[in-house]
Amino acid sequence: LPRSPSSQTMPQPYRLAFGSCSHPALPQPLWPIISSRKPSAFIWGGDAIYADRYAGLNWTDVGLHHTEGGWMITFPPPSVHLDATPAVIRGWYERQLEVEGYRQFLEGFDVNMSDIDGGGVTEMVHSKPLIFGTIDDHDYGQNNGDFTYQFKKESNLAFIDFMYGEMAQDRKECSLQEADERDSSCGSNEVYEDSSIHRNRGRSKLSDPMYQRSLEGKGVYGVQLFDFSRKINADDGNNVLGGGHWVPETEAMIDPDVIDKVPSTNDAIVNYSTTHSVAVFVLDVRSNKTPWPKGKQHLNNAAPGSSNSESIQVPALDFLGADQWTWFQSALANSHARVNIIVSGLQVHTDRFPNDGNVVEEWSKFPESRDMLYDMILNSGVRSPLLISGDVHMSQFLRKDCIKSIDVQELNNDKTKPHPPKRSLIEVTTSGMTHSWGTSFSSQPKHHTWPLWPYSYLVSRTFMTMCHFVCPWNEIIIRRLGQGEAMVGRGNGLAGKQYYL
Repeated sequence: LPRSPSSQTMPQPYRLAFGSCSHPALPQPLWPIISSRKPSAFIWGGDAIYADRYAGLNWTDVGLHHTEGGWMITFPPPSVHLDATPAVIRGWYERQLEVEGYRQFLEGFDVNMSDIDGGGVTEMVHSKPLIFGTIDDHDYGQNNGDFTYQFKKESNLAFIDFMYGEMAQDRKECSLQEADERDSSCGSNEVYEDSSIHRNRGRSKLSDPMYQRSLEGKGVYGVQLFDFSRKINADDGNNVLGGGHWVPETEAMIDPDVIDKVPSTNDAIVNYSTTHSVAVFVLDVRSNKTPWPKGKQHLNNAAPGSSNSESIQVPALDFLGADQWTWFQSALANSHARVNIIVSGLQVHTDRFPNDGNVVEEWSKFPESRDMLYDMILNSGVRSPLLISGDVHMSQFLRKDCIKSIDVQELNNDKTKPHPPKRSLIEVTTSGMTHSWGTSFSSQPKHHTWPLWPYSYLVSRTFMTMCHFVCPWNEIIIRRLGQGEAMVGRGNGLAGKQYYL
């Protein structure tokens, strides 16, 4: 978020960092760069580790097949992966926490308050980034994973521990058996003193609604709020969490599960700036996801859904599940933030690949579910919605020009009404922290070492270069000519063409 300078020196911008697809066994050169930007938070967009084990390619599935939904091409061959056990998942999280660059990032950085507030105060404070995020298939523990994964609850709890940096530490927490028995010591209304409070400066894992939902087997989804108008009030040795801009859930009052536990709240009171705040919603597209059907059955084998009814009807082929849809709809309605970011492990806008979800995964493979997501975001009226995704080992900017479904319904009822306005919904894919199509698309360490790395790097770069020539996909962000503005040069992009990024 840019700010007007209060002096001749322009203050540093506020930053939130996002990333996905990071293998603990591969070099991780980005953490010093991320640390130098001093973000208030880092949000994982999925695949923080690769816990499932690659076992080869299934070449027997390659070819043209006739299914109930029509003819289907299976290529490239789908990969075969072995599911991870809870011990393996936790082992990989521990290894990620031991990565030197990531460990130093978690320890935080010194921030000059004059850079933050734009004033003349030169006091230094130590800021620790808030770690937040969600999962995709490889940190879930099952390639192309869904609700059938037998260790989904254990996987969810392992991610929460990783988010709080607790994997290798003794901690007081409810066991799965206690949680299933609903033991009184695991009650969700009681706030416990645990080791994460000290390290996270007042942020407690055991009172985190994401942790409570994970205990109940609902998945890892949630929302965090950052108010960048807040002045840093350094205490406890000048240490602050999230740059001093993180707003605790009980103050933000966006998460419906938090609101339900706070008696007699006044919905009209907003405890944060409505002009300098950012809400980050993270969605779990694995724990409640329907298994991928074979062929193109997803085009005609789903029940209709509606995000506008009092009781949400979930499509038969779905990503989020009824509980998460209901939560997301209520959370959007509760947000007064100036910017609302929605994070998904899978790409939302893309509809590029003719094969089924068993080969290439994206929201478009479950079109009814994707339409429901669009409707819920646009009809909620939240300001400045922005999608962020991961998974594909490359960065992309994508755009769809959308019309609210409620506006379309009104137009159908009254043809004399003017055509409803369109609004652009931007998606930013931030993927490939340790591997990408520009180097090697493979997450397998063996493809990044001799003797396989020359072949792997050549194939990846050649394939991506050919894709840019054959289908450049340069319609994603179009620069429009402003009123009274002349054509500009290459530095700012040409009107009607893609931005030069």
